[in-house]
Amino acid sequence: MKQVFAKYGLLDDRVRFLKGWFRDTLPTAPIVELALLRLDGDLYESTWDALTALYDKVVPGGFVLIGDYGDFPPCRQAVDEFRRQRGIGSLAAAAGHVADQQRELHERQRPGQQHRGHRQRGHQLIETKKIQLPNGWVPRKHQLPLWHYIDSGGLRAAVVWHRRAGKDSTGLNLTACQAHKRIGTYWHLLPEAAQGRKAIWDGIDKNSRRIIDQVFPEELRARTIDNEMKIELKCGSFWNVVGSDNYNSLVGSNPIGVVLSEYSLGDPAAWDYLRPILAENGGWAMFLYTPRGANHGKKLFDMAKANPKWFAEILTVDDTLIIPPETIAEEIASGMDDDMVQQEYFALAPDTRVLTADLRWVPIADLVASPQDLIGIDECAGSSGKRKLRQAKIVRARHTARESHRIDFTDGRSVVASIEHPWLVRSQRPGKNAQYDWIETRDLRVADTVVDTGLSPWVTDTSYDGGWLAGLY
Repeated sequence: MKQVFAKYGLLDDRVRFLKGWFRDTLPTAPIVELALLRLDGDLYESTWDALTALYDKVVPGGFVLIGDYGDFPPCRQAVDEFRRQRGIGSLAAAAGHVADQQRELHERQRPGQQHRGHRQRGHQLIETKKIQLPNGWVPRKHQLPLWHYIDSGGLRAAVVWHRRAGKDSTGLNLTACQAHKRIGTYWHLLPEAAQGRKAIWDGIDKNSRRIIDQVFPEELRARTIDNEMKIELKCGSFWNVVGSDNYNSLVGSNPIGVVLSEYSLGDPAAWDYLRPILAENGGWAMFLYTPRGANHGKKLFDMAKANPKWFAEILTVDDTLIIPPETIAEEIASGMDDDMVQQEYFALAPDTRVLTADLRWVPIADLVASPQDLIGIDECAGSSGKRKLRQAKIVRARHTARESHRIDFTDGRSVVASIEHPWLVRSQRPGKNAQYDWIETRDLRVADTVVDTGLSPWVTDTSYDGGWLAGLY
């Protein structure tokens, strides 16, 4: 970049280069006013971050040029949402208008200049079609961390998302992009080949499009082989829908990218087969699934969470906010089992622990169906001023959908809690002893101190789970 500025005689002491992500550098950038803001962020998040940080610094009558608005759907979505939020009615609105640079450049072409998107062959003008990947699909905000990880060269990802969070659509569209970056063979592997045909190969998306037509439009294909569920792309890559029940039939293939969809329901031997292949050719693997108890899916996620070379993520509906609470409440009212609600929508980690009366931290997935005695604690202090541990018994468990907030703590942890959930908060006034009060989530304020010390159970446990279950926060 510096060389380009120097080439045109623009590199002087007035030019500043900010190294880092937009979200980290732009909010504190040494900028007071802007006459021209030129953005080239490509993706939704980068465009949104730049507009949020810099738009208000554009002076009345200034200009905002969005270079990717006409070419990149994620960029266009960010701009359109920003305009709606700010009430910017048109692309030529005053007070720092947002312009489609592609359209403006077309209007400024010199007479006789060839329009971009056409090729001249002899005396014949042939129109060409430009395909932008992902095709007709924009990653949602919760899908971007996984997208960026794989797109930047990440090789292993264990992703536990709730039902309808877009696991397959993310994996498919990521694969389409990667297949055009590195030529090779790519698999979308489901538990059974028949399931792959029904859900992916013959599947229809919510916009009534055939899934494979959205992901791999006809213009990109050299061949479509229906009986093998295989597509040969013009770029030279191959893409296959396969099942963990028949992966042996593909022995000899050398995939360099594999999406293992619904891995917790598939045959784990498929991964044992693929592991050395991907290790040798430097390929990537994405495991996309909802939890199914303490099986190989749990084991894989536990490993990934402890391995810095892996991307590991659990997302519930509280994280993505794409399924309204009233929808979940309707599912419960219509008879959906509580355990199924948690599994399909909340995707609670199977290793979430509870403290039993015999002083064992037991993962929820390992609890027997019959109620067990657990360790509880007095809600209020007795005459001694101390709260005591008590023995408690599970008598009923149910899920309710309520308005909730996400609370972020200074130690980096976050908890989603209903607005009525009580927290033990300590306040310290000058010259007075500390006071303790139970404060509901909706009444918490930034800088409140939530109590996290003061209890010594028989078995030392300093985890956040332990503190929560002990009633301290």
